[in-house]
Amino acid sequence: MVLLDTIKNRFEYEQDLLRADEPVNDILFWESHKALAISGRDARLPHAEEAISVVSNSGWPVLTRKSGGGAFPVASGVLNISILRNYPADVLLNADANYKSLANWLLRGLKPLNLNISVGQTNNALCDGRYNLMIDGKKFIGTSQQWHRRSDGSSRHLMHCAILVSADIKELVGVVNKFYSIAELNQRSIVLPHVHIDLCEYEPSLTIESVAHLIAKVRYD
Repeated sequence: MVLLDTIKNRFEYEQDLLRADEPVNDILFWESHKALAISGRDARLPHAEEAISVVSNSGWPVLTRKSGGGAFPVASGVLNISILRNYPADVLLNADANYKSLANWLLRGLKPLNLNISVGQTNNALCDGRYNLMIDGKKFIGTSQQWHRRSDGSSRHLMHCAILVSADIKELVGVVNKFYSIAELNQRSIVLPHVHIDLCEYEPSLTIESVAHLIAKVRYD
């Protein structure tokens, strides 16, 4: 179920599916080697080229993704889920509704763990947004989405989430802070490790595979 891949291959595969001629309805569970994914906005920061060079030379390949948001790192211990769907031309695009649908699916999938999970923003978190999932106020899931409008008026939609299962949080935070400290000359708020949590902190027996199986049991609407 969980494919270990480079994030470059995974991004390219997702973009190919978004633009494929045939309809796509799929849920992909995957884990990546170390990489830092930045947005197009990040890539245009004043000293982005220098930051990319420094981070890449430290063992973290940097790739630019199509979706928005801040820089986010992937590595061993981070479960990624990509959900691809097709929508006809008469369906209104509603970003909030899709984020809520994703969050509800994850909440239902993780319900057997009996954790105190909430949805919202997390100050000083990696790639912060309004639809983080948190345990006791600490972020463990980040979410994003991307739309691709087709020539016939229909849309392809990609939802993505990254789940901290057994990641080295200090290392993930460190690489993001390194990128922004160079790219923006310290103009961006620093990311703090203690506002994040791994799922295995609550249940040490959890693995990438077991969490993927748990979530996959629940139908995504």
